[in-house]
Amino acid sequence: MRFDEYVDHLSRIFHGRPADAALLRAAVRATGVTAGTTITATHQLIRPSFHVRLLVVFLDHPRHMSR
Repeated sequence: MRFDEYVDHLSRIFHGRPADAALLRAAVRATGVTAGTTITATHQLIRPSFHVRLLVVFLDHPRHMSR
């Protein structure tokens, strides 16, 4: 799965709607992973310590507060 698809998937879970461009930019900035990067089961993003960076983007987003 590409990173942008992964962010969109998580956005639908956490926010109940697709990811917008601002959310994707924040996720890219927080993780350093480009939007087109393929995320596999062995990718560093899946490790708990690295995954927290991405989780914070969703929990700190204004959409999360209004859901």
